[in-house]
Amino acid sequence: MNYSLQGYSIQNNDEFLNNYEGFGMCTSIDTRVSDEWCDNEYKYTDGHNPFPEFCNCTGGSSTPVLTTPPPPQIKPFLTSAPLPILTSAPPPVLTSAPLPVLTSAPLPVLTSAPPPAPPQTNSGPVSSMITSDMWTKIFPNQSNTNCKTGPNKTSDILNHSNFIKACESTQQRVPTFGLTAIEIAAFLANMTQETNGGWPGAPGGELAWGGCFGSEVSCYKGANSTTCRQYNTPSCPGMNSEAGYYGRGPLQLTYCSNYTGAGKVIGKDIFNDPNILVNDGVAAFEAALWYWTSFNQGSCCGGAVQGKTCHEVINEPNPDFTKTIAIINGGIECGIPKTTSSLPYKEFSRRNRAFKRICGILGIQPPTCGTTCNSWSGGNVCYEGGSSSSGGSSSSGGAVGGGSSCSGKGANECKSPCMWGKWSAAGACGCYDGTSGAQKC
Repeated sequence: MNYSLQGYSIQNNDEFLNNYEGFGMCTSIDTRVSDEWCDNEYKYTDGHNPFPEFCNCTGGSSTPVLTTPPPPQIKPFLTSAPLPILTSAPPPVLTSAPLPVLTSAPLPVLTSAPPPAPPQTNSGPVSSMITSDMWTKIFPNQSNTNCKTGPNKTSDILNHSNFIKACESTQQRVPTFGLTAIEIAAFLANMTQETNGGWPGAPGGELAWGGCFGSEVSCYKGANSTTCRQYNTPSCPGMNSEAGYYGRGPLQLTYCSNYTGAGKVIGKDIFNDPNILVNDGVAAFEAALWYWTSFNQGSCCGGAVQGKTCHEVINEPNPDFTKTIAIINGGIECGIPKTTSSLPYKEFSRRNRAFKRICGILGIQPPTCGTTCNSWSGGNVCYEGGSSSSGGSSSSGGAVGGGSSCSGKGANECKSPCMWGKWSAAGACGCYDGTSGAQKC
């Protein structure tokens, strides 16, 4: 017979009795539900209570505590045989001999002498490598009344302050420029030659008169002489032929193509107004440093400097100062005999001796002379001789002191490729072949 309890269908008494825990629990372990509750709740459908022993409780609560039975726990019965325990033997232990230890002798330690240490170069900001006091020692005569560029004193144009400003702006576009004192000395040595105003017996020696002329003095404010007009060829479209493109600035920038290239980089229209370089000292140095870091068309010396700039060659592992000469003026000063009366030799010598002198002022050792420019200049030969030569570079076109001008005689007797200049000691006009250096007049 079926009966129901709280929605559970009970099939037989045994099933109910075996599972009654939790269905009709009293409110406590010692209290039972009332007979009345039991009689009303647990009955067959015919009205009688089949479980008097379960509901025969006294003193119980009229409200039983009913809890939901937990889900039945299913315990499967495995009828298949358990999985066998593997009894196979473990993998064999490798018993082969270990890899042999190499017993060959170690690589030999090289015992040859290390390469010679490069010359001391110093490094740091340009302003710390060359101070204002050092500048004055290198160019002690810039404030002399004879040293000027047009209407301006050279000390107002080619001075330390303008040089430092130009170096700083150059480093913004060429960060590797000016990181060593060797490069600074090399630039200023070439400047010493290009702007030199010394003469035999000049106070302090001719090298003390570098930085004297900021332009070719015989050409300023006019390009009427043979020397000045030669720089207008080759020509450039729209060039200012009247002003001319003769040498201006610390490296005596020449030719319209260089004025065009430099002007675009430094932001000055020196193509149309070349004389900016004799009125604006920072621009003059910036244009020269553009040439130093950009011009790479040196064609002398068997192509040794082709495609290289002065900045690059002076920063090579073993810097050769004569390579900067080859780039700047190699067509005249390189590949010449060592003849003290030769003007190209004098210029070559003056650059090298200036380099050695400036290295000493900056507190560094000059590197050994290379032979790129002249085969005889190895060792320290390039730093020797020339002390009795007259002043005045081919760029500056003159010297400080007395003596007659070469205008007239130079125009009549000195023809290209000659160079002419004023010799202050004797007042004689000299014209020299640009290739052989032989005196012509």
